[in-house]
Amino acid sequence: MSSPAEAAVGPIFIGWMFNLFSLGILTVQGYMYMKTYQKDRLWIKIFVAVLMLINYLNTIFMSMYLYDTLVVHFGNTDNVLHVHWLLATDPIFNGIAAVYVQLFFVWRIKVLTGSFLTSGAILIPTIAGFVGAMASAATLRPGVNFAELINFKARVIVWLIGATVSDLMITFILVTYLRKHKRGFKASNELIDRIIRSTIQTGVLTSVIAGTDLVIYLIFPAQAWHFIFNVPLCKLYSVTLMSSLNSRQGWAFGSTESEGQTWSTSNNANGFNLKSVRSTTQVVVRVEHEMDKSEGQVTERGKDTEVESDIIDQKDLSVFTDSGSNKTLSANPV
Repeated sequence: MSSPAEAAVGPIFIGWMFNLFSLGILTVQGYMYMKTYQKDRLWIKIFVAVLMLINYLNTIFMSMYLYDTLVVHFGNTDNVLHVHWLLATDPIFNGIAAVYVQLFFVWRIKVLTGSFLTSGAILIPTIAGFVGAMASAATLRPGVNFAELINFKARVIVWLIGATVSDLMITFILVTYLRKHKRGFKASNELIDRIIRSTIQTGVLTSVIAGTDLVIYLIFPAQAWHFIFNVPLCKLYSVTLMSSLNSRQGWAFGSTESEGQTWSTSNNANGFNLKSVRSTTQVVVRVEHEMDKSEGQVTERGKDTEVESDIIDQKDLSVFTDSGSNKTLSANPV
């Protein structure tokens, strides 16, 4: 027969190990970002710093909970079977991280598509998920038994379904946009296909984990197995965003047809201008955007418009737009 600690705290401990492992990945991503994008806008740097702080606090509080339960109150069955206030920080930080990341992608979709309706539609499940997470945290008050958590399932359902729907909507809209802006050039289509695959992988990952968390919670209401998926959820959202930011430096791909060539589009061109150069077959595509701070308009630089790299990466290759969009795409040999 399993001990009370194994049934109640064991799944939380397993989830905490995944959480800690993901924190290491996130730390490396944060270091890479600070070294690579030192010229990013100040607000983007602050955004990343706050995201890192949220994740470190999340891991610290969960570590404090496990230490208090398994070390300080070792052998105290009553303490193991009842909720500690430190455990309530899990849905709080999960909810904050999820809405933090999702709102960032909502903003990028607004910049990319220019549609308030589309971005506003995503806000509905995003906010619902955040409210559900805060409401779930309120139920984890001291003295509540783990077996009683199923009585508050409505709040958890709103939280996890809201987060899942928001992630799927973001992924669907970005993939649909990219597919619509494919051109008849093999090199550009291959690039877009790679971006689409990455978008699906990162977007669906958080959706699958959140959905699995909900299913296990509903199937095993009196046990804590769902915490295996719930505790690292905060890190998954953050890793997804940092991967998105760090990938802006370039997309490398090999193509026999693009050997020794650099290709670009401009507002005055009907297609890609190919310039022969001496290089290897590998090229890196850099996409840059610059948004006007006051009106959100794209500003011109000379004949073409470049966009600062703080909003475009594998999730939104917005340069594949109509010829009147005044945007530039360039691929430089490496």
